[in-house]
Amino acid sequence: KSVKEATPSMPVEITGLNDVPQAGELFRKIESEKEARDAIERKKIEREVEAEHPRRLTLEEFYERIEMGEKQQLNIVLKCDVRGSLEALKASLLNLATEEVGISIVHEGVGNISESDIMLASASNAIIVGFQVRPSSSARKLAEQEEIDIRLYSIIYDAINEVKAAMEGML
Repeated sequence: KSVKEATPSMPVEITGLNDVPQAGELFRKIESEKEARDAIERKKIEREVEAEHPRRLTLEEFYERIEMGEKQQLNIVLKCDVRGSLEALKASLLNLATEEVGISIVHEGVGNISESDIMLASASNAIIVGFQVRPSSSARKLAEQEEIDIRLYSIIYDAINEVKAAMEGML
């Protein structure tokens, strides 16, 4: 049954979303399908304009910069299947930071890797670390276009150890 308003704690089902919204995220109502299509078209044009950029950082290139003695900041977009895994992995990754290498979680979220995650990683020169999630096919294509490094894991310790190895220069 359709409803015009969803109050706090009122369960509703929303269809047509590309990924899971964050708790407390606001929705915008669009009056017509034409307006929605226009908004989608504007987003596509913005993505095409933003596609012209320099090459992105991979974990291997990050290690090479550390070897040259540069003080580095590893930017990470973190996506997980559930909130509990997200919090545990985030805390573990932030604990890896050292005086030589800092870690910054530029975005964290629950749900599969979306095109917006790719664009954020591109804009912030970040890598994407996914735990028990996969990128959509359109996100995978965009990541290849944008040359964004996506690392997918199903074991939390593998994710931590690989980031740690990159930071220590063993990757």
